[in-house]
Amino acid sequence: MKNKNKLLILTVLFLANILAAAGWQLFFEEIKQEKEKIAATRLESEKINIKIDGVKNLDNFLEDSEPERDLISKAFIGEKDLVVFVEELEKIALMSKVELAVTDAVLPRKDKKDKNIGPTFRINLKGEFEAVYRFAELLVNAPYQVIFENISFRRVAAKEKEDRPWQADFEAVVLSYE
Repeated sequence: MKNKNKLLILTVLFLANILAAAGWQLFFEEIKQEKEKIAATRLESEKINIKIDGVKNLDNFLEDSEPERDLISKAFIGEKDLVVFVEELEKIALMSKVELAVTDAVLPRKDKKDKNIGPTFRINLKGEFEAVYRFAELLVNAPYQVIFENISFRRVAAKEKEDRPWQADFEAVVLSYE
């Protein structure tokens, strides 16, 4: 009976050890799975941090390049900016010391899909030859992309000494039109 009790106790202890070992094994497997989840979460977190850094860098770049963007956007005119363009023509005429008359302005037709050109302006100038030529140069060097379709210069008779003996007609197309 003593041997039987010892055998029973040993069996119970052996089973308890096996259960304890199995419990420890399950515990360590659970820890291993949690470590893998943590590693995956860290990797995902690093990817998100890289994306956040990229967005911050893009924001900084856009903020730093805003003056250049403003300069570029000012080079393009839309329907709302046509008056500003005409005022720019007047400023250039004042700088060139010529008399300016915008005789015609034709907006591009919206249904026309084959050509992507902007509005056409017919401009009449009066002044000294150098001043009229300076106007054309200043307009070409303005921030807008302008081409001249037709240009005609003619000398007109001066009625008085103060009269400006040259007249020029320009047909200018604004290509930087949006």
